[in-house]
Amino acid sequence: MQYNNFTRLMSAVALITLGACDKCDNLDNFDVPSSEIDCADAANDDIDVSVNQTRQGKDASTIELTSSQDLGSDLHIHGTAHQLRDLAIRRLTVGGIEATTTKVNYATWDATIPFEALGEPEDGTSFALPVEASDACGTTASLSLVVHFEALVGSLAARLTSGALPASGSRSTILTISADAASVGASVSVTAPQELLLGGLVDGQVLLQKTDVGASAQLTLSADETKSPTGLYTIKVASHGLSDTTQVRILAAPKFFPDQETLAPGETLHVLVQKDGDKDDGGDIKACQATPSDGLTVTASGVDISVSPAAPANADGDVDLTIKADATSTDEATVTISCVDEFGQFGFASFDLLP
Repeated sequence: MQYNNFTRLMSAVALITLGACDKCDNLDNFDVPSSEIDCADAANDDIDVSVNQTRQGKDASTIELTSSQDLGSDLHIHGTAHQLRDLAIRRLTVGGIEATTTKVNYATWDATIPFEALGEPEDGTSFALPVEASDACGTTASLSLVVHFEALVGSLAARLTSGALPASGSRSTILTISADAASVGASVSVTAPQELLLGGLVDGQVLLQKTDVGASAQLTLSADETKSPTGLYTIKVASHGLSDTTQVRILAAPKFFPDQETLAPGETLHVLVQKDGDKDDGGDIKACQATPSDGLTVTASGVDISVSPAAPANADGDVDLTIKADATSTDEATVTISCVDEFGQFGFASFDLLP
């Protein structure tokens, strides 16, 4: 797990459209009521509004805003406004939120947009905030402030609810991706071997959602039975330069050693039924059962498993079976044995009696 101290970054580009009042150029009082003003010839070129602007290239109407934000904090936008004929600016809003004038007649102004009003934007996406100013004549100037959102992840971790899965794909586990609070909306790439199936990804990505303690995302993970997977597999998550890995072991059904044999009358055969993986990996054998057979008896620790299923495991988590052929039998016989693990996966073996 890696960490950094970056917070989220927001940048914006805005396009200006201007409005004005043309016949009020000799007024000295910025607060003259509009009812005392002759605005019959109001035009569209006298109010200038900007948002901490930096001109780019030759296009003087392009504005760029860069702002750093911690999750949950408000977006603070600062700007300027000027009525070129000194008419009072009555109102200025950003995204519908009233701005506060910090110098007379909104010469400089501040606006605070609650983080919740931004709608939890997704990593790498953009959204528009309209900036509008109106003067005493009721004419307006407006900007379309396009804010580009990029979440910068400070921590990232991956964990699984269960570290073992059946190769049959009959069960799944939950992959939880956790991150710090500033990571809400960040896009996380998830990669896994082709033997694994991940549910909830879109083009290999998942978005981190807000939680009480930070940000997280959850995916379902299972084995692809068509790929006959077994062994230890690694899943990697990555976002904004950080990454983490977790591992899952895919376990096959129980195996018999030997899984087929022919016995003569009076012969005894010892069979080992092995769970996949190590003892602590999961997939324990839960029960073994034999089909009834005249001439062949199958026991596990003395229990006839053709009568009652049993699976007394040895120290390694495996099951020892004993098959005995009736010494007096003169007829051929076959017994089939099945063992099931905790995932519901069955292993089978068949043994014959040939007098």
